Amino acid sequence: MSETSFIVLGLLERLEPATPYDLKQMAQLSTFNFWSVPHTQIYTECARLTEAGMLSEERELAGRRRRIYRLTPAGRSELDGWRATLPAAPYQLRDPATLRLFFGAEPGPLAKHEVAGSRSW
Repeated sequence: MSETSFIVLGLLERLEPATPYDLKQMAQLSTFNFWSVPHTQIYTECARLTEAGMLSEERELAGRRRRIYRLTPAGRSELDGWRATLPAAPYQLRDPATLRLFFGAEPGPLAKHEVAGSRSW
């Protein structure tokens, strides 16, 4: 299980039932602010977690035939176990913009760059 797995499980716990698109939208407003995941990875992770028995999948019969996911008891147990364990390594912030600021870069251009980059989410 990866961090992406736990992002999907955690977001699904809050939203269920949810489609991968719903999870992507919620991630953009929440976890993407501190943990980036390619949007397409959320879709593939849902399929992988379903195959592993962590999620159940229901498919719409008409229209866009979206996949709707829910946590299974195994998925909920895995999420609970992950929350109860401590990370193996201590937190490490490695931000190129902060490093540049530390060494005297002008904050204005860096701030504009960071804001522009966050708009692409």
